[in-house]
Amino acid sequence: MATIDLGKIKFNWRNEYNNSTPYVPDDCVYYTDGSVTSSYICKTASTGNAPSSGGTLHGSWDYLAKGSSASPTTTQGDIIVRGASADGRLAIGAAGKVLKVNSSANGLEYGDGGKILQIQKAFGTSIYSTSNNNGNRRQNMGSGNGTSIVSLTITPQQAGSSHFYCFAQSCVGLTGNTMGLGSLMHGNRVIGQAMANGYAGDSGNYCINAFVSTSGLSGSQTFDFRNHGTRNGSASYVNGNNSAQDANLAGNGYNGGNNSAAFIFCMEILD
Repeated sequence: MATIDLGKIKFNWRNEYNNSTPYVPDDCVYYTDGSVTSSYICKTASTGNAPSSGGTLHGSWDYLAKGSSASPTTTQGDIIVRGASADGRLAIGAAGKVLKVNSSANGLEYGDGGKILQIQKAFGTSIYSTSNNNGNRRQNMGSGNGTSIVSLTITPQQAGSSHFYCFAQSCVGLTGNTMGLGSLMHGNRVIGQAMANGYAGDSGNYCINAFVSTSGLSGSQTFDFRNHGTRNGSASYVNGNNSAQDANLAGNGYNGGNNSAAFIFCMEILD
């Protein structure tokens, strides 16, 4: 009976694959397919047939030990995404951006999350009085008339592709039988107004909404909520009653104060 020395049984290691070398079963090589280096064993005689291409084995070969590609990431926060034919790097996005599907629905990208780009707001708890005569809403309604209640500044992030939506609100006390006027201004332009009718010292409320296109705008934009007085010059007290008194909330008002707040907010919304 023949004697077999098991110590002599082994694979035939042929080092790196060579396209011009003929290989026979049990020949073993290493080969880099793209960025992945693996070892292979020949199953059937083969010449000029790379062990794999694009991760797919040739019929003459099998994996001996399959490798893995090096990470394509370079920076903290990068992620690995599948490209058209291989894994790739998606660099971390800018602050405030979110990961979403691109417009072609075939990949990922960082961009704005939803339509709201930013919000700015301002509050005031004082009493803002004026005796400005607006002439029954026909005069003295500029940025230099009456009294500023609260204002804010905001810089468009995507000018030309968005709008500002602004809202302002307050209560108002009026002396005498008259009509009060509150205005929301963008720079020197009146973009919205609200009126309150006073009878025998009544109080009212101003609520104003306005939209402003960012087309043609650049730099910081000022929005001002103003007390533009009354139609006959009677005193008007925003955030107070007809006697210029606060709400006497004994620390239960806005920010723990004695009064409620007049406010303005402005948000930038994508078109």
